[in-house]
Amino acid sequence: GARGHHIMVFAPAASARDYARADLPPAEIDLGPNVRIRRAFSAPVPSSSQQSRIVVPTGRRWREVAEFRPDIVHTHTFLSLRQEARRRFAR
Repeated sequence: GARGHHIMVFAPAASARDYARADLPPAEIDLGPNVRIRRAFSAPVPSSSQQSRIVVPTGRRWREVAEFRPDIVHTHTFLSLRQEARRRFAR
């Protein structure tokens, strides 16, 4: 974002308890005017960190992504948001 690239981040929504576990204030960090963060409804998933969450794929958020027209789609998840991205952008 600082180099002029426009970035859109989709991530699971976190609860106040999740922020407290991570010792963070319950607010989104400001990454500058070129970075938009979109939080998607999510549900907790059992894990050793007690911080894992999964987003239920709906397909609705990809309208915004299609309008954004990304050059690159990068994902860290193997389910949920990744599945939506794969369906939308696989060629």
